[in-house]
Amino acid sequence: MENENKGSHSNGMELLEKVIKSNLDNIEQNVKLRFEIDDLKTSLNEVQFGLKDSNLISDEILTSFKLENIKRKEFLNSIPVKIETVLSQETIDYYEGFHEKIKIIKRFAWAGIVILIFAVLMMIVSVNFANNFYRESIKSKSEIREEIMKEIADKGQNIYDENEIKILNENTSVMQKWMKKYPKEAEKFQRFKDGYDAREDTMP
Repeated sequence: MENENKGSHSNGMELLEKVIKSNLDNIEQNVKLRFEIDDLKTSLNEVQFGLKDSNLISDEILTSFKLENIKRKEFLNSIPVKIETVLSQETIDYYEGFHEKIKIIKRFAWAGIVILIFAVLMMIVSVNFANNFYRESIKSKSEIREEIMKEIADKGQNIYDENEIKILNENTSVMQKWMKKYPKEAEKFQRFKDGYDAREDTMP
């Protein structure tokens, strides 16, 4: 029985300690929460003051913008729409003379362009004419040459080089002299020549 009382007493003490500890923890949490709430209130107050300041600044900017806009409109209205200029007679004469010079320069420029175009066209026509004349002259020479060659061929004649004819005559003269000097060798040569000519005649 006494042991049971001691056990219940110790359990009660433990429970009391837990309750006290829990209360202390709650008190500490409440204190922290209170501080956090105070900090939040302070931050909200600062934000509220900042918003008030920004509203004041925006109102000042808007007022300044309105004033600036009014001043700008007044300034624009004060600018004259038309500006009249009075030129002296010397200035007028100068500009008229300058205008005449510009006209003359334009005329010369157009004349130069026309002359340049005409020169280019003449050069093209001249080159074309020269090419055509050259082609026709070459064609005429070739046609004349063909006609002459045809006439010579129709007559059974040929055109030989004078130098070749001269060489042929000299060789013939030498050959005749050799044949007279060496009749036996000339006879052999004559037989060889006859056989060679016969073979040439039989070849297609």
